[in-house]
Amino acid sequence: MLNEFLRGVLNAVIFAMQYCCAVLNDALNLTRYHIFTTLFQMLSPSKREKFELAYSMLDATLEISNNPFGLVRQCDGHLGNFGITNNASVKIIDLDLTYPHVFLRTLLEQTKCVSDEECWAGNSEACFSSCNTSSGFCTPATVVQDVHIICEVLFPIIFRGPNILEPQGHNTTFLTKAISKLGLFCSKLPVANTIEDLRREILAVKRRLKTIEIRSSKKF
Repeated sequence: MLNEFLRGVLNAVIFAMQYCCAVLNDALNLTRYHIFTTLFQMLSPSKREKFELAYSMLDATLEISNNPFGLVRQCDGHLGNFGITNNASVKIIDLDLTYPHVFLRTLLEQTKCVSDEECWAGNSEACFSSCNTSSGFCTPATVVQDVHIICEVLFPIIFRGPNILEPQGHNTTFLTKAISKLGLFCSKLPVANTIEDLRREILAVKRRLKTIEIRSSKKF
């Protein structure tokens, strides 16, 4: 029992390190200093742990919408919205700009506008639509959804930079390109309007992610 608890704590710490490294790297640009570059690469989780984190992020996104009130949307998608439990599963912990799907549509279509730049809620890069200049109001349908943000923005952060303590010999170039292609695949997914649509899209992303994991584990 104690060993399982310690293992869970260790996994949580490892994932927390990854998040801190990503934030520090982006915010402070410390990677221009060799000592920090090396530190980030040592603290970075293994490739297997990164894939586990990616799967769990998708599960958490589906879980939060699996409720009696229907789909919800995160309108400020970033790594800080996700927390890690002691068994290394991901949960969404920051809900300050998370809206029910129906409410978000109503909020947008009641917003007056003269251009697309005025049609957004929460973060302008996460929940935005277009302006119907004929009516002078925003359209209710958003252009992107949580799955798009996770695939196109968060996955590249998670998978960048191998852990230098991990055995080398794997094709890291393939992994980088594959994650980029996954983002392109996700960008073409339609915005889900039902829990069934969201579940189907997340399953499709997880299948592609699994294929990438298997192929990236092969030595070239």
